[in-house]
Amino acid sequence: MATVTDSGGPFTADISAFVDAKNNPVTDTDVPVWAVADASVASVAVSDPSKPQEAMVTLTGALGNTDITATFGDPAAGGFVVTGNLNVIAGAAVGATMTFSGAGIVPNA
Repeated sequence: MATVTDSGGPFTADISAFVDAKNNPVTDTDVPVWAVADASVASVAVSDPSKPQEAMVTLTGALGNTDITATFGDPAAGGFVVTGNLNVIAGAAVGATMTFSGAGIVPNA
């Protein structure tokens, strides 16, 4: 999981360190299909067609949690899905509200 403040990004998601079924390193040149589970939190798109295993993630400004996925082939036919979880939290305070209370304060005036 990656946690980022709502003012963060855009940033890169990169798929690397491919392994086979026996955990041996391999090179995969397949082009994945990128997706985001909750488009109200972020979007994802390949920014450089020569690097399809790398995508740009852009936040919408909304808080929340979403999965970013890269699907290689058909998972039902031997393909696989790589998933990263993104948690967007509020950034540092930049404003506030002041209230007054105590003797002599007229409520709702």
